[in-house]
Amino acid sequence: MRVTTWLVVGTLFLTACGKKDTPVADPFDPAIAKVLRAEAYGTLPRQVMDLYLPASRGSSTKLLILLHGGFWSSGDKADLDNFIPLLQAQYPQLAIANINYRLANIAEANTQHPAQMADIKTLLDYCDKNFAKWHITNNYSLIGVSSGGHLSLLYAYAYDSPRRLKTVAGVVAPANFADPLYTSNGLFQNIAVNFLGKSWLQDSVLHKAASPSLVVSAGAIPTFLAYAGADALVPVSNATAMRNALSARGVVHQYHFYPSDGHELSPATIADLLTKHVAFLKLYH
Repeated sequence: MRVTTWLVVGTLFLTACGKKDTPVADPFDPAIAKVLRAEAYGTLPRQVMDLYLPASRGSSTKLLILLHGGFWSSGDKADLDNFIPLLQAQYPQLAIANINYRLANIAEANTQHPAQMADIKTLLDYCDKNFAKWHITNNYSLIGVSSGGHLSLLYAYAYDSPRRLKTVAGVVAPANFADPLYTSNGLFQNIAVNFLGKSWLQDSVLHKAASPSLVVSAGAIPTFLAYAGADALVPVSNATAMRNALSARGVVHQYHFYPSDGHELSPATIADLLTKHVAFLKLYH
């Protein structure tokens, strides 16, 4: 009986050794484009993103992160969906993360500034843990529109430590909360209180600390700016303050001004600035 048992065991062992392990398919096969919808990058409901991974990606594939606008208290990543095919057409090898972040609400303290700064950090932490699995590099850039542009600039200049971003871009982005056209504007102050928790009169130091043009320093990362001359929400004085601050500190930047556009940019302007931004990314990202 013992001999029979050993024969059976030996046969099974030899059979197992003779079989080749079946390779496990890579769910992120770099040869194939992949889209992850509503991928959670954190534990909070708004900490989700749509991730677009291009085909034939690898060690040269960089990641561009998009931040939507909406007065810091509204909006959604879906607002930027139409821009993604335009970016992909001009830069096929670019990976794109279109993200949601916490929307500011005066009734919920954990949604007010700097909550959005923490969301961006959480996103970058998540990317650092997964970029190798996705078959891309940990070479990141930010671009945001309107309030999303403000958040992008502010994070890059005041919160990105250790530095992980290569470039940053703000499109019609508020940049100077100390601008008299903001400090004396009751509507803007209501929006600012919702985002920051206090008005200019209550805490001017807080408003200045949340102003990209006032916190940027020499050695900041290459910056892309696009502003509009007929913008009723972001005055030209904000655009000028941001450009002058970068110039005064010797920061590499590009400044594009569209004199006849309002806050909602025309399709022709969007196409032009995306072309310019892709060229900027290829140069500095």
